Amino acid sequence: MSNSWPVSSLIMLRPQAFGFNPENNDNSFAQDIEGDFQAMALQEFERVLFQLQRLGLEVLVLDDCSLSPDALFLNNWCSLHANGEVIYYPMKSPLRRQELQRDLPQRLAQARFDVRQVLDWSDWAERGKYLEGTGSMVLDPINHKVYAAISERTDLQAVKQFASHFNYEAVCFHSLLPGEPEAMPAYHTNVLMAIGQGFVLWCPEALPLEADRQRLKEHFQADQMQAIALSLEQIAAFAGNMLQVRTPSGVCLLMSHLAYQSLRPEQVQEIKELTTIQAFSIPTIEQVGGGSLRCMLLENALPRL
Repeated sequence: MSNSWPVSSLIMLRPQAFGFNPENNDNSFAQDIEGDFQAMALQEFERVLFQLQRLGLEVLVLDDCSLSPDALFLNNWCSLHANGEVIYYPMKSPLRRQELQRDLPQRLAQARFDVRQVLDWSDWAERGKYLEGTGSMVLDPINHKVYAAISERTDLQAVKQFASHFNYEAVCFHSLLPGEPEAMPAYHTNVLMAIGQGFVLWCPEALPLEADRQRLKEHFQADQMQAIALSLEQIAAFAGNMLQVRTPSGVCLLMSHLAYQSLRPEQVQEIKELTTIQAFSIPTIEQVGGGSLRCMLLENALPRL
């Protein structure tokens, strides 16, 4: 996996029925606001697509056939790997399970990507075991580790199966974010942390157990990763929801404008010493959908035919 990371090829899904998903009651980022937000979300989507292509990234666009309000967050039901594997994941929301596109391998083959095997883990949802792709897991392909904050959507045994399959080390921990009426675990790990070449952005304040905080610090130090600490306020602005990619000009860290504006000047400087930055404006998607830019991007590490 590490030979093709960060990726230069992405997949996005154009929304058809974007809105608030009432089944996502564990997502403290999403706001239940009345209104039709499809047109605004589609404008934001097309703007992001245009900017990504201007960066020189290859983007394959899928059309939504499910009419799920969360369909544009396609990295939750699928991952594409450098060994030619496509993995389908079990999602907590019954509404979101309709998003899975089983003809994706055919679409990828038509685009001349080499799909060698399809692993379908989606039926774990029938047993109440959920693992929502690279939302639930933040991967470190260089050091062969998978970081996962255990939650209703991220089952410990499912994480361990993923890790065993790829010969990764599973680094699992507990999280807690402020919320109303009470604090709750982060619904996805990728709102808490992002990993790039030689660095990690993470939120130690979101880990209630000192043992977990210390263990993650030890992993970062052992792997010689520069750790940039984010606050809970920055996490609320999606500063943990970033993705590093490889453009023709070099590596680039993608994030939303909201996330970028939440960073302190010294953090921006620290990041810019490691990678370039590109920010995207997606306020409707963030406020109503409760996900940010990284959630919209499916990394495509498949080999070429």
